[in-house]
Amino acid sequence: MSGVFCEDLKFYFADAKRGKLLLADTGDFINNVSCALFHYLDKNHNTVYQMRDNLKNLTEYVQRDASNSMKHIGAALVILALKEFFGKTCLRRILYVGDQHRLTRVVESISKMMPIFHEENKIYILSNQSCETRFDNCEYISSSYKEYPFPSKFFDLVVVSDEAVLSRMPDIMLSIKRGGLFLAVVPLGVKAKYNISAFDSLNDDVGNRLLLKRVTNECHNLFFNATDKGKIEQQKKLISYIYDEVGGALVEIQNDNNKEQLDAVIEQAKLAENIILNIYEYLFNDDIKYLANRFKESLIEYRLHSTDDRYKKVLDSYLVLHDVCLGCDEAR
Repeated sequence: MSGVFCEDLKFYFADAKRGKLLLADTGDFINNVSCALFHYLDKNHNTVYQMRDNLKNLTEYVQRDASNSMKHIGAALVILALKEFFGKTCLRRILYVGDQHRLTRVVESISKMMPIFHEENKIYILSNQSCETRFDNCEYISSSYKEYPFPSKFFDLVVVSDEAVLSRMPDIMLSIKRGGLFLAVVPLGVKAKYNISAFDSLNDDVGNRLLLKRVTNECHNLFFNATDKGKIEQQKKLISYIYDEVGGALVEIQNDNNKEQLDAVIEQAKLAENIILNIYEYLFNDDIKYLANRFKESLIEYRLHSTDDRYKKVLDSYLVLHDVCLGCDEAR
């Protein structure tokens, strides 16, 4: 039997010829010189850091097989986090959100490694607890999870270790750059609770689950639509869609004199007006709710008395309103 396996936060490779070979001690990357895949000592006993294929092999193992043998998910988290910036010379920003004490060794390991590849690499630490232990290359944020304003597309990696933070999942995901990675260590039962079945996950033997999500354009759009701002934008689109459908029916209404179809159009106009009233403060044009009401009333008047003058009033009020609703699209 050969292959990669994890034991006591250490990753090994075992085969019949070489026996058990230590690949990485995720509890202490810097001081354990046997972790040759990450660094070696030159003839002057200086530590030289380099990327090796074994790091790729380890991440593939973690993402594919680790749930079958993982004793503690923190080991997998360190490997996946390091892979995001190891050997990359461009600036990387990591956000750690959660209990300071739960993943202290993880934060310490990453904080030591990050500046090797870019001197401005930094971990931003957001925690509800006071920070007794502080590490270099870390910026400590004084804010609660609920109040912290997650910046848009700022972080390359976000690591979460507190279940309470997941209530702001859309804000968290939108704070990650496209191509970035989200990692969260949560209790096993949390996946169903927050309905995040689209995430990859790994389980360990002590009741933890590691959630993984690579951020794509599709992922950003999905989580944007779940934010308050995204819901407003969706409602703006719905208003424009309804009025486009109404506009297509106006000619048929006059030609066919179909009262049932006219009633359906009136109901659509009422629906659009109600949506406008609900999101009025977010609309760029102060007149839109009055224009929507004027159009609805003109339809009702035409329903009561189907004259050419009243039909012209319907068309005129619709054209003005439609121009304003196009502005909703332009404002997005």
